[in-house]
Amino acid sequence: PMLVLSRFLGESIRIDDDVLMTVAVLGPEFVELAVSSDDQSEPHLVTLGIGQKVIVATDVSLVMITNTNGKVRLGIDAPRGTRIERTDVRDEE
Repeated sequence: PMLVLSRFLGESIRIDDDVLMTVAVLGPEFVELAVSSDDQSEPHLVTLGIGQKVIVATDVSLVMITNTNGKVRLGIDAPRGTRIERTDVRDEE
């Protein structure tokens, strides 16, 4: 099953402590994510349009579902047991 998360500009999602994706730019029909991983020194930018999918980690894909009122909905397809966290929730703990 696909997990769907909403993110605003500047908010992030972490996958298994290995990959961090931050919403860098929100356009009317696209999102630009800064994607970094433990094995990279600098994040790289990934641009997705509505319905476009990208592989972000082994067996983990991400698709942009919608962008409404400055909030992007992202679908994440990952194997069971993959830890997916909104960093704002993680930082509160």
